[in-house]
Amino acid sequence: MEVLEKVIKELPDCLVEAAITREELESVKVENNKVSGIDSGESIKLEVRVTKGLRSAYAWTNNLNKWRECTHRAKKLMKASSKLKTKPLVNTKTRSNKSYTHPGINKEIIFLKEKAEEVIKSANELRVNVSESIINKSLAKGCFLNSNNTSYKQEQSSVRLELEMSSGDSSAWDLKTSQGPSLNYQGIARRNAQLCLDSMKAGRLKTGLFDVVFDYRAMTNLLKILTPSLLANNVIEDKSYLQGRVGEKVISPLLSIKDVGALPDGVHNQLMDAEGTKVKNKYLFNKGVLKQFLNDLYTASRMNKEPTGNSAGLMMRGLVSNNYLVIEPGDADKEEMLNDCLYVNSLMGTHTANTVSGDFALNALNTFQYKDGERKPLRDLMISGNIFQLFKNAVMISKESRFEDEVKTPLIRFKDVQVVG
Repeated sequence: MEVLEKVIKELPDCLVEAAITREELESVKVENNKVSGIDSGESIKLEVRVTKGLRSAYAWTNNLNKWRECTHRAKKLMKASSKLKTKPLVNTKTRSNKSYTHPGINKEIIFLKEKAEEVIKSANELRVNVSESIINKSLAKGCFLNSNNTSYKQEQSSVRLELEMSSGDSSAWDLKTSQGPSLNYQGIARRNAQLCLDSMKAGRLKTGLFDVVFDYRAMTNLLKILTPSLLANNVIEDKSYLQGRVGEKVISPLLSIKDVGALPDGVHNQLMDAEGTKVKNKYLFNKGVLKQFLNDLYTASRMNKEPTGNSAGLMMRGLVSNNYLVIEPGDADKEEMLNDCLYVNSLMGTHTANTVSGDFALNALNTFQYKDGERKPLRDLMISGNIFQLFKNAVMISKESRFEDEVKTPLIRFKDVQVVG
């Protein structure tokens, strides 16, 4: 915080926002059933944004001793920058000090190597190969200060397990995160290995319309197509299908979706965003009705709205992103949802979707057909359609929810989904 105070005092005639992040990262990599790499390191970054009137600019450095050069570089860039459309809002005299560091997290890298070996052993016991796996452990500290005495200090810890397994012509992928060493590595590996085995000897499916249940991971993929239309910067730039539709019922009344700042065991929990705005837990959709868009200080000013605590960084004005997304659970049991339908575990290709119109064509992986009391694996399929129409067609939501990376979601069943065999 001492460096940030120097940065702020250096330019008393400007609005200055400054942040420092320091991260210790350890990782273990597995390739073809063997630990192939162990790495550790530390990174540090100072970011400075300078604003005066309608001009604003950003600079950064990895050397805290060069804080003065960084600050004046930001000022120089600010003077040469184009004018903003409107004067941004400013946070004043808000403070936060919060730790989301798990007290039991192990600082020895040997911990990760042991867990990687557990993953390999658990998969190999089922005669499944670990094609690739990465286990990361991170300890991060961040602090922020602006000219109006808004500040925060925050600590976070995370463990991330990503793995891909294969057996014959079948494969399966999974990702899990935790604040600490509480992941069930053996259980995760066994479930993924079993999914790989269950997906073998897959049959073909004729193209048509089907009821489809999307797994928790698949729902996370689908939300990546939906959320860009909820960002205020896209609304302002006419890149959102939802522009001008606040107050309308645009998705199924069964669906209520929130943006929240913290979840139990969340690895990106925060009370304040990158600009020092308090993160507000709010409905984006309530029973299908669009309630609001996500704003930072600049987009809130342009839209004459309150900031929602969704700034993604100081790099530029109007850099907005969601926090955690939570889809509220329904009242259906998983068993009743799996009657005469397809079940999709994960989707690939979300980056190819048109996030303005919502049109998509995605590869469906580890898909099963439930019919006449039987469960049969299917060859990789393609799911196509429009994300907004899909979300209108939600017909059943499970009681159980699961936290997947940055999303907490139940299982959801949709009707009339176009499936290409």
